Amino acid sequence: MATIQPSRRQTPVSLTYEEKKAICLWHGRDPSLPQRKLAERAAREFALTRAPAQGTISTILKDAKNILTTRVEDLKSKRLRAVTFPNVDKALANWVLLYQDRRVTVSGDLIRMKAQRLAAKSGVAPQEMLAFSNGWLDAFKARHNFKEFKLHGESGSVCTQDIPNQIASVRDVLKLYALQDIYNMDETGLFLKMCPDKTIAQRQKEG
Repeated sequence: MATIQPSRRQTPVSLTYEEKKAICLWHGRDPSLPQRKLAERAAREFALTRAPAQGTISTILKDAKNILTTRVEDLKSKRLRAVTFPNVDKALANWVLLYQDRRVTVSGDLIRMKAQRLAAKSGVAPQEMLAFSNGWLDAFKARHNFKEFKLHGESGSVCTQDIPNQIASVRDVLKLYALQDIYNMDETGLFLKMCPDKTIAQRQKEG
């Protein structure tokens, strides 16, 4: 029988709080069980299309204390109150996870816009469309354990080992131009600072 392997490039798998709690309990009973095995068991017992990625399992286990101390009754009542269109909710969560893995910044406004498009695409009538308010966004983040993370500055994405080579390369290019044709482009940082400084994800975006 073929072994189910966690996917690395495909759209991430979205899990409910109940499923995350079960994974935490499995780990608590046998802490030596590899995360890959936990992912395989989750795929079997939750009838998933594929096993969750190792990063997903790791994130769940790091938040195990919070997950295990939340009552199942509270989770169920919250889910019943908040989820009007479950298919849209699940597709939206998968979309956020996909962009998280691609290291793309996802803002609250972007999530709301995507939610509207997914709802319309799934056939939700205009008169039934949700407002996708801040309250809706907070409930969506809570259901899927999404948090708001502060983005690092420009230095977070710079490989310091490459700096000397890059400086030398820039100097070689500058030799081809007269001094009056060389400009300092620091002002373009104004446009950079207009971008969102926070992202919504299940884990901190790496620099």
